[in-house]
Amino acid sequence: MIKTVDKDGDMRVDLNEFSALMRPEMQNRLLEQDERIEDFRAMFKDADTDYSGYLSADEVYTCLLRNGIDLTYEELLDLMAEFDVGGDAQLDIDEFVALMNTSSDLAFNSEGAKNTYLKIRMNNRLQVTDFMKALKNLPSAFVPSVFHQKW
Repeated sequence: MIKTVDKDGDMRVDLNEFSALMRPEMQNRLLEQDERIEDFRAMFKDADTDYSGYLSADEVYTCLLRNGIDLTYEELLDLMAEFDVGGDAQLDIDEFVALMNTSSDLAFNSEGAKNTYLKIRMNNRLQVTDFMKALKNLPSAFVPSVFHQKW
C-alpha cells in the first residue's frame, strides 16, 4: 500500500502524499455531512407546524416519535434543556440541527439527557436509504437482488 502512495520512492508517506491519499475520503465525508444537515433542516421545517421558526417541545416530541424514536416527554424536556441555548424552552433550526447531529462524546450536564441523546443517536444509525446510497454506484452484479426487486 505504501508503494502506491509513496510518489517520491523513499518508502515513507510524507504529509503531501498522505494529504493526496486522504483528500477524496475527506471530501466524501464532508459531502455526506452536508446531506445529513440538509436532511435535519428539512425535518425541522416539517416539524415546525405553526411556522414560527422555532420548535416547541410538543413539535420536537411529535417529530421524534414520527421518526421512530421512543422516548418520554420528560426525557425530551431534559434533553432540550441541554441544547436550548436561548433558554426559551424551544429550539431554533441551529439548535435542532445540533441536537440531531452532535457527536456522541459531547459533555452533558445531565446523565438523563445524555442517555436520551444516545438513544436518539442509536436510532439514527443505518437506514434502508443509507444502503441504497452506498449501493447506487456498484455494478448491478454486486447489488443484492432484493434491492432490484423492491426498489
